[in-house]
Amino acid sequence: TLRLGVATDSYDAEGETTAAKPVPSLTEAEIDAVFAPFRGDILQTPPMVSAKKIAGVPLYKLARKGKEVERKPRLIHVYRLEIRGNDQEPLPAGQVGEIFVKSRVTTRGYAGNAAESKDLLQDGWIRTGDMGYLDEDNVLFIKGRKREMIKCGAHRISPKEIEEILMEHPEVHEVAVIGVPDEILGEAIEAFVVLRQGRDLEPSEIRSFAAARLPEYKVPATIRIRADLPKNASGKIQKQALREESEALRNSRQQAR
Repeated sequence: TLRLGVATDSYDAEGETTAAKPVPSLTEAEIDAVFAPFRGDILQTPPMVSAKKIAGVPLYKLARKGKEVERKPRLIHVYRLEIRGNDQEPLPAGQVGEIFVKSRVTTRGYAGNAAESKDLLQDGWIRTGDMGYLDEDNVLFIKGRKREMIKCGAHRISPKEIEEILMEHPEVHEVAVIGVPDEILGEAIEAFVVLRQGRDLEPSEIRSFAAARLPEYKVPATIRIRADLPKNASGKIQKQALREESEALRNSRQQAR
């Protein structure tokens, strides 16, 4: 959810938010293009209902960090936040881990569902399911959803990072990146790309573009050009549908051999 308002150090239910709306994930370029005319800060709250409205990051300011930012982005109404590794221990600045939050307004669990509540809550902390890191200035950077991280060999790769790079290509309109099963690496990177209307581009050209800007292990092994991407009613790209499509294609190729 994006919220248009003013970042404050205390919570004000009457004045914090001017407008709010669930939206698909936005790239930095899209944030610049869409929200540049607005005053105030563009805030993102976690997608999970249990932590809704307790955290916000001024995304527009964050996108411009180190460029034109006048005041540092900061968390909104979060009493405590930690980045934790797989061992549940806090990580130092710069290391990517799962985002945990703790506040007096977060949920105490799911009614009638002890199993899910136990997985959600860790000693009073909520597991957001989002991956990110804090920089040396304690600015939060969100890398993506934990369940969507691609496990490629020894690497854990954020699809969002690759999507950001591919969206920089002037001929590209939309991108979705997923991990697909790979016998050697565990998962390989596959990108689905929608080109701008009337444009013509080969997958190899897009891959070369990515290779010039990303480490080799983050370059998609497969790039598929599509007319559009499957979305739900709110405009969010349905990556599960793309995974199923990719699996069906692999199965059909195996049967044809």
